[in-house]
Amino acid sequence: MSRLAACAILSLLPACATLAAETALSPIGNTLLRNSIADTHQYGYGSATGDVDNDGISDLIIAPNGTYSLRVLRGAAWDVGNGGALIKFYGTTFQPGVGLRSNTVITGDFDGDGRDEIAFGNPSYSTSVPSGGRAYVARRDPSSGTWDVITTIQQELSGYPGVHEASDSFGYALAAGDFDGDGYDDLAIGSHGEDVGTTNEAGAVMITYGTSSGITSARSSLITRNSDGLGFTPMEDDRYGLALTSGDFDADGYADLAIGATGARCPDGTTRSGAVIVMYGSAGGIVNTRSRIFRPGVSTLQGSCANSLRFGSELAAAGFDAGLTDDLAIGTDANAVHIVYAGANGLETAGNQRFTPADIPGAAADSRFGTRLAAGRLRRLSTGLVFGRTSLAIGAPDDTVNGLSQAGSVIILHADAEGLTATGAERWTRSAARTVGAPAVDDRYGHTLTIGDYNDDGVQDLAIGVPYYDDNATADDGAVEVLYGSGFIFRDGFQ
Repeated sequence: MSRLAACAILSLLPACATLAAETALSPIGNTLLRNSIADTHQYGYGSATGDVDNDGISDLIIAPNGTYSLRVLRGAAWDVGNGGALIKFYGTTFQPGVGLRSNTVITGDFDGDGRDEIAFGNPSYSTSVPSGGRAYVARRDPSSGTWDVITTIQQELSGYPGVHEASDSFGYALAAGDFDGDGYDDLAIGSHGEDVGTTNEAGAVMITYGTSSGITSARSSLITRNSDGLGFTPMEDDRYGLALTSGDFDADGYADLAIGATGARCPDGTTRSGAVIVMYGSAGGIVNTRSRIFRPGVSTLQGSCANSLRFGSELAAAGFDAGLTDDLAIGTDANAVHIVYAGANGLETAGNQRFTPADIPGAAADSRFGTRLAAGRLRRLSTGLVFGRTSLAIGAPDDTVNGLSQAGSVIILHADAEGLTATGAERWTRSAARTVGAPAVDDRYGHTLTIGDYNDDGVQDLAIGVPYYDDNATADDGAVEVLYGSGFIFRDGFQ
């Protein structure tokens, strides 16, 4: 049992005091994970968090760019501020024998055995059809510790729906969630280049369901703008399914699905600003009743549809306010992040927010703010910000730092009683005071983000990808910095 689980049961014991104390990310104990996969570059281009060995400690999966390898780092228990640790991760390199797109890597327990599997996509898969695409699920053998690909998912293969066509880019985006509430995670797979009828690159999403045997083609379905319940006609270059995430937006116990369609039109029918479509889970899985669409500047959502760009290119779901539902963070290519909150019946535009670099002291205006999003409980305060609410980490990999272009930064927004706020926002960059070293041109710090409790102290940590990190003479070798959360930051006067 992990320390967090034990403290949930024995919350009055002194050993659990740190869970109720003020905690935050700090430079203390930070770890720089260098590229340890031979003949690869841009390590940290993709990352994910899960528990692959069912020990209750978060594990970290790191992917280089354009690779056939993954680095799986299993977390280990140690305390921040108490002399560090000889071993912070137990690492192994997994070579699945197939190509993959780094940014597609996710985790989910698709067979309900308590151990997360790793899912990843290869949208460029081209053995018979150029860029038709595939997705894969890999599992760790608990006795040997080895990894194997156990499921291959492709349209028209083994009963999976759809037509395997050129330029579908099937597997470009993935999301896991229990859409039907049966205890097995299910898998959504984006195919943003899918042709719908004669409409080119309108896009589609395949929903596959978990079982005691893992993901199977049984009950799989293909969703397009023709079938998502909203009545919109698919249009060329809608890019439906380019980004995906799951969350329980109506607190009914079923995971729901948010779909980014970055080429979707504004109400004028011509301007391509992008949209996010939300579909709800049920005992039968994802259904097309109660579906909603969100577009900037439409139906009281902040921003301007005419001036937005690729709205929905990045998505993250978590509970940012005091409700019991998940809310939705939406990234764009217009240096803005939108927050849509859930009400009694799911996501709605009431009280929505829009954050830009102008809200963050020191952040550059053109920083690709919102390119990456990750949500987790990164700060607990006894006053001011709401105790234990979820924070949002925002990647700005093109941010200028100390005059250095594209050095990159990560901005963290915390929650007050109403939801996320720019008050008390943190801005992290590379620093000579930490093992990651001083900022440099074209680092792209914050290109990828993932959150978990990697040292089992009950406080969440943040892993930040720096894919263009130069490791001594090796250009663009890449690295990942892990910042640890603890109460130690408040005891040593750092902040």
